[in-house]
Amino acid sequence: MTSRAFQPNFVALGAMLLVLSLSGICHAGSADPEPAAIDAIFAEWKSPETPGVALAIVRDEKIIYSRGYGSANLDYGIPISPKTVFDVGSTSKQFTAACIVLLAEEGKLAITDDVRKHIPELPQYEKPITIAHLLHHTSGLRDYTSIMGLGGLSIEHDYPDSLLLGIIFRQKGLNFPPGERFSYTNTGYFLLGEIVRRVSGMPMSRFAKERIFEPLGMSSTMFWDDHLAIIPNRAESYFPREDGSGRYGLAISLMDNVGDGGIYTTVEDLAKWDANFYHNKLGAGKAEFIEQMEKMGTLDGGRPVGYGSGLFIGTHRGQRMVSHAGAWRGFRAELVRFPEQKLSVICLANIVTIDSAIMARRVADLYLSDSAAGTDAAPQAQATAAPSATLTVSMSSGDWDKFLGRYKADAGPIWTVTRAGDTLAIASSSGLRFSARPIGAMEFESTDRPQLARLAFRTDDRGKIISLTQTIADTPQVRLMPIETLTDPAAGLADFEGMYDSDEIGGSVKASVSAGQLWFAGAGEAEPYPLSRDASNSFSVWGFEAVFTRGSDGKVDGFIMNTSRASGMRYLKRAPG
Repeated sequence: MTSRAFQPNFVALGAMLLVLSLSGICHAGSADPEPAAIDAIFAEWKSPETPGVALAIVRDEKIIYSRGYGSANLDYGIPISPKTVFDVGSTSKQFTAACIVLLAEEGKLAITDDVRKHIPELPQYEKPITIAHLLHHTSGLRDYTSIMGLGGLSIEHDYPDSLLLGIIFRQKGLNFPPGERFSYTNTGYFLLGEIVRRVSGMPMSRFAKERIFEPLGMSSTMFWDDHLAIIPNRAESYFPREDGSGRYGLAISLMDNVGDGGIYTTVEDLAKWDANFYHNKLGAGKAEFIEQMEKMGTLDGGRPVGYGSGLFIGTHRGQRMVSHAGAWRGFRAELVRFPEQKLSVICLANIVTIDSAIMARRVADLYLSDSAAGTDAAPQAQATAAPSATLTVSMSSGDWDKFLGRYKADAGPIWTVTRAGDTLAIASSSGLRFSARPIGAMEFESTDRPQLARLAFRTDDRGKIISLTQTIADTPQVRLMPIETLTDPAAGLADFEGMYDSDEIGGSVKASVSAGQLWFAGAGEAEPYPLSRDASNSFSVWGFEAVFTRGSDGKVDGFIMNTSRASGMRYLKRAPG
C-alpha cells in the first residue's frame, strides 16, 4: 500500500482520519514529501524500455510508500513492482550473520570460537581466526573473489563449494594478523555459510528458511543455491552495452554459492525483516539477538570498526544509521535504517549503473531534512560535510613543500598531493578529488567531501614525510606511504621479463616489454595488457599491483601481487627453458 501523511489544513477531518486509520503513519509536526518528489529521484528509470528500481519506504514498521520503476525483464516488458524478486548481493550478509547468531543462541557454537574448530581445513596461521573476526571483517583473510579473477575464473560459470573452499585453504598468508585491521572480504562470510551448514547439519538455504524467512512471513525470500531453480517474479540483471547504441545486455552468473551473497528477495519481504529489528520474533525472541547483530566489532586495541554482524553502523545527517549495500552482476541493492526515526528505505535495482545506496539516502533525506541535526536544509546542501570548529592555521611557502608528492595505500590507490592556494589538492588514482585545509603543523581537514576527513602526516628525525594517515568517523583508518618519482619509467624493464607462477592463485603470468612498457599476459585476461610503473620495482593496473622482488644476486626472482582485498600473493619466476 502507498500512502503519505496529510496536512490537516488542506484535508477535511473525516478524510484525514480515514487515511490515518488505513496507514497508521501520523507524525505530528512533519509533513511527508509529495510522491512526485520521491519519484523524481528515479525519473531516469521510469520507461518500460529500461531496467529500473523497486522502492519501499518503511516507517513505524509499515510500508508507507512503495513503487516500481522500469522493467524487470526487457524481453517481455514486465514492469518492476514491489513484488519483483532481486538478487541483493552483499546485502545478504546480514542473513548469514543472523544464522550464526541463532546457532550461538542455541549453544551450538560460540562467537569466540576458533574457526578451525568447525573448519579444520583452514590453514593454521600464527594467530587464531575466530567467528567474530569473520563477522566483523577483521580476519585478514584474502578475498576469494579477487583471487578467482586473478586466476582467470569467471563469475559467469558455476563452481562447486569445494573448489572455492580449495582456493581459500591454499592461501599461505593473510592480508594482516587477525584483529589488527578492518578489511571487507567475501571470504569470511562464505566461510560463515559453511559453518552454518556443518553445525546445523543442513544447507544454509534450508536453515534460513526454517529459522528466519518462514517465522517472519518472508515468502518470496531464499538463499539461491541452485542456479537451475525457478524463481517466480524474478528480475533479470543488465548492463549498458559499450557500443553507444543505448541498448542493454544481460549480466549473467551461474554462481550459486551462498554466505557472502545469494539472497533473492523483494522490498516487501525486506520490510518484514527490517521490522524484526524493533521486536525480535526469531529464535527465543530475545532482544539480545538484535543487540548482537548491531554490536560493532573492535580491533585488538579496542577501536570500533563501524561494522556489526553483516551491518554497517554509522551516521547520516546527525542520525544513527544501520545499512548494507549489495552488488552482484547487474543487481544493486541497499537497505538503510534510521532506528531512532523508525525510518527505513529499501532500493533494489537490476542495472549496474544505478547506485542504490545514494538513491536510498536521497529518499531518506526527504524525510530527514527537517528533523536531522536540527536543520531544515535541503538534501543537496548536505553533499559536503561541514567543517569542524578547529581553526585554519597559516603556513609559509616552505612548510607546504614537504607535503607535496605521491602517496600510496597498502594495495590501494595512489594519491597525488599538490598545493592549491592555502589548501592541499588531493587527486587519487581511484577518481577521488578533494581539498584539505591546514589545522595544525602536520594536520589537515577536508573542505569538500561528504564525510569529514582528517589527514595526519608523520616525519622522521630529519623532517622527511614518512606516512600520511586518513581518519574518517566510523571508518577504518587508511595509511599511505610516500613513493618515489621516476625520472625514466622505461629504464631497466628487461629485468622483469619472464614467466611467473603462483600456487596460491593457481595461475601463471608472462611479463614482456613492448613500446617502453611492461606487459602482462595471463591473470584472467585473454589479451596482453600494459602496466603503469609506480616505482622502481612496482607496477599497477586495474586496481592490482605487482611488486617485484630480487634475490641476493640482484636479479628479479618473483613478485608480490596485491589488490585492495587480497594482498601478499607470491609469484615465483620460472627458470629459463
